[in-house]
Amino acid sequence: MRTPLLLAFLFLLGALPASAQIQGIGYRLTPSANYVLFDDDAALSDGLLYGGGVGFSFGEFIELGGSVQFGSFETDFEGLSGFDAPAVTFAGLAPRDVDVQRYGGALKLNLLSTAVVPYLTAGTGIVRLNPEGLNATRSIYLIGGAGVQFTAFDRFALSIAAEDFAYRYNPGATFFTPEDLTASGVSLGDFEQTTVHNLGVRAALNLYLGGRRPGELTDLDREFQRQFSGGLSGLSLVVEPFAAHAQFDDALSLRDQTFIGAEAGFDFGPLVGVRGFYARGTGDTNPTDIENVQMIGGNLRLRLSEGRGLVPFLSVGGGYLDVLDGYTTDESAEVENVNAQDSPFASAGLGIGFLVSPRLRAIGEVRGLLMSTQDEADLSQPEDVYFSPMYRVGLAVGLGGKAGRRTEVVRQSELDDERAMMMTERMQLEAARDSLRAEILSLEARRNVEVAASAAEREALRQQIADARASGDASRIAQLERKMAEMQRDTTVVERQTINGETSVVDFVVEEEDVIIEREVEAEHMVTIPLPREGELYVRYGPPGGVTIESSEALAPSEADLRAAVREALAEVLASRDPLAPVLTETELAEIENRLVTRVAARTAQRMTPEASGAVTMADLEEMEQRLQARFLDALRQALDERDN
Repeated sequence: MRTPLLLAFLFLLGALPASAQIQGIGYRLTPSANYVLFDDDAALSDGLLYGGGVGFSFGEFIELGGSVQFGSFETDFEGLSGFDAPAVTFAGLAPRDVDVQRYGGALKLNLLSTAVVPYLTAGTGIVRLNPEGLNATRSIYLIGGAGVQFTAFDRFALSIAAEDFAYRYNPGATFFTPEDLTASGVSLGDFEQTTVHNLGVRAALNLYLGGRRPGELTDLDREFQRQFSGGLSGLSLVVEPFAAHAQFDDALSLRDQTFIGAEAGFDFGPLVGVRGFYARGTGDTNPTDIENVQMIGGNLRLRLSEGRGLVPFLSVGGGYLDVLDGYTTDESAEVENVNAQDSPFASAGLGIGFLVSPRLRAIGEVRGLLMSTQDEADLSQPEDVYFSPMYRVGLAVGLGGKAGRRTEVVRQSELDDERAMMMTERMQLEAARDSLRAEILSLEARRNVEVAASAAEREALRQQIADARASGDASRIAQLERKMAEMQRDTTVVERQTINGETSVVDFVVEEEDVIIEREVEAEHMVTIPLPREGELYVRYGPPGGVTIESSEALAPSEADLRAAVREALAEVLASRDPLAPVLTETELAEIENRLVTRVAARTAQRMTPEASGAVTMADLEEMEQRLQARFLDALRQALDERDN
């Protein structure tokens, strides 16, 4: 397998979390340094690996990251095991510089959410050993450890961990030239695949970018705590029996193999889960025919949606393939299987889940396995990494009180959309508010101009009224007073309103029933109205129009009424005067006039009916008054003439 394909595979491992954009996801940069105490069989001097990586934090408790580290070491064969014969010595070999590169991924599980956080870590990747003057060797490594993280500042954290860095390799093919073998008295056949465990101390600075800050809890974090707060009863356990078929690369000396096994783990909400698995080889046609090969490992499961139909998911993890005694004698064994050896592996996969019921989901997945080995046909060639596909189907069964219950976890994309929409709405509201304020200022300015103009007009009108009164022009006075009344009717008391608790810059006119009319009352604008002893009095004021007086022709006194009224008035006056008096005095005439008016009014009131029709205007009343005066004078003259004769 060539380097570009390896890098693409590892890039896939690092890019997987980007598909699960859930609330609380964050990004981190992690410069780090590892001091490695190499195993004696690793044939390397102790030293420092340094480098860095990027990672994703799924809330407070789960982090997944990738890293690359480099280091320069020297060979050290003193503790190399398996060579106790006196003829074998490596003391004469000069130390050889070895460049070591380690690149891969790791899962980190934080156990607390305090300022000091203990954590566990596990990962896998590729280690590249490149001795000076020799070809480079690539092997799959596994790593596991525990550490403590200290929160230094807002988004900075320091971590220290103890780790076990393990891989398999062939020391002879990796570090020895033919001259070295001859000088040491050994051959390539004297070496075999060896597993080495290298302890180390790792220090790192974590810089968190985006998402949550250390110590903050997200919806995903609260789901973790909810599941664990009730002990085992609070876990959402998932058991997934499966069958798989692996097509191993020919270089691994492994035959294509069918496996039957199970994955078990728990889910942190609907998107993220952790699984451990065990599988045992079986015959291709008979599942009960157990064969002598097994694999054990674990992976992180990332679902790409929460749908109830087909739900795609990604998995990333690793494990160990264990070739048991008797593998070469199984019924399906092949000749090349004699060279098969144990091997760690890294894995990544893409699958589909179909929800059958709230507690049952059908699973289908294609998983890739990365394994390293040496070509047994040519031991002088360095170890390399090979890709093998595995096809897997299974049924995931939810167990426990929380299984099957749909947990609502807000997606980061939905949250960002909601925030963007809220921000847009806020900007629109602010723009509308600014526009309203500008309009209000314009209205207030126009209102002030109108108020000033109205005040000036009223003042001018008052002056005109004063001038008309000074000149005694009654018609002009009446006209100007009606105009003043109209202007005063339009003058209202306004009420100040508020917007969002702040005093606005505009005065709003209140409802009609709440309007208070502001009128100017002039002391000299008074009239005196004489009231009759009997009858009705109609008083009309305000602007012209809108007031009508219902009447009929009965309101106009007839000639008979007038004559009767005159006779009665004269009889009353003449009965009380001196019969010898030659003419009526002015006092007697005034008394006759008053009595006549009273009599006419009384008779007119008696003739009024509710069914009267027609509206009497001011002109009608003035005409009636003139006619009454004329008839009164005629009747008076006639009565005096009859008396004198």
